[in-house]
Amino acid sequence: ECDVYILEVIVVLQEFDGVFFTTERVFRTGTSG
Repeated sequence: ECDVYILEVIVVLQEFDGVFFTTERVFRTGTSG
């Protein structure tokens, strides 16, 4: 179960990082354009 828990944490972190990256790119595009 520990391995499954670690995998879930990694997936959540990847999704969170993806959302942050998308938000940052949209913010940059909005301010520069």
